[in-house]
Amino acid sequence: MEDSDLTDKQKVFAREVVRLANQTQAYINAYDVDYDTAKVNASRLLTNANIQTEIKRLRQARLKELDIDVFSLVDDMAKEAKADIGTYADWGSDEFQYTDEATGKELTGHKSWVALKDKSKVDTKAIKKITVGKDGPIVELHDRNKARKELLEYLLADGKISIETNKQRKDKAEADLMEAKAKELQGGGDNQDDMLRSIADSLGDVK
Repeated sequence: MEDSDLTDKQKVFAREVVRLANQTQAYINAYDVDYDTAKVNASRLLTNANIQTEIKRLRQARLKELDIDVFSLVDDMAKEAKADIGTYADWGSDEFQYTDEATGKELTGHKSWVALKDKSKVDTKAIKKITVGKDGPIVELHDRNKARKELLEYLLADGKISIETNKQRKDKAEADLMEAKAKELQGGGDNQDDMLRSIADSLGDVK
């Protein structure tokens, strides 16, 4: 920031916006003014192109420092989407013998149990919370359906153009087919059958 054209207070403001993600509080910290003044002036200051450039640069530097990029975030989403409770806990049921007090007969009972796996042997990123209640430990994972939806949206993002293009191709091919059929009814000439086959083939190629 030493080579920046910003003033010292503008530099502080940009840094605080990145640190706090709160433009009003960032302005208060930089300029030492009241809340109402900061709310108005912060919005105005954020329209400054140099401020925006500096905030973007600081955010990129912060992400690099934290070793965070889109691939690491997608990797975390994938882990949440594929999370399996069996990765983190074992459970089962054991048999035991007991005597029925009323009849004196020997009976067989079953007792269920749950045991958490050693945290040093599992990736705990998909775990949201672990609690221990009267009935034993409870492992709560992050919302797998939500993670799957977000991951699917990300994976489809690059395919939207091709999907839209295919739809446009299909619409055009269908329109051409209707036009060709209309000409056929009017007597379309020697190449009419070839034209119809070509359009039908193009429709077959569009999914």
